Amino acid sequence: MAGVGALRRLSASVLALGRIRLELFALEVQEEKQRLAQLAFWAVLSALAVAFSGVFVALALTVWLWDSHRLLALAAAALAWMALSALGLMRLQRLVGSASTLFTASLAELRQDEAALRGVVGPPVGAPRAPSEPPRAASGPAEAGLG
Repeated sequence: MAGVGALRRLSASVLALGRIRLELFALEVQEEKQRLAQLAFWAVLSALAVAFSGVFVALALTVWLWDSHRLLALAAAALAWMALSALGLMRLQRLVGSASTLFTASLAELRQDEAALRGVVGPPVGAPRAPSEPPRAASGPAEAGLG
């Protein structure tokens, strides 16, 4: 019967550990959702402000040069908008291709849990074996089991 109690305690510990890791995972998802919502809001607001500013600058330049070089002003504005669009698309492509930091804390904690459990059970499957160290001499009474 002692084995059943130990098994129950072990099961409860594993479930508690899983629950804690799941809560950490959920917290990271919530934080990432909030960060992405803020990022999207400010990105859209900034993009709209830049777009309206650019349109009004191009319009003002075209009106100013209407009598002498209106086609040149329109062509310059169009080229500037195309260059800005190309720059934005390149930056967006770089951001999409970059690695996300989502769940890094959860994965690190799970790796630590796995390492701790492997330390009890044995090395991970396929892991290279470390050369065994020679036993050290106890340096004090606590390490020698006297303290």
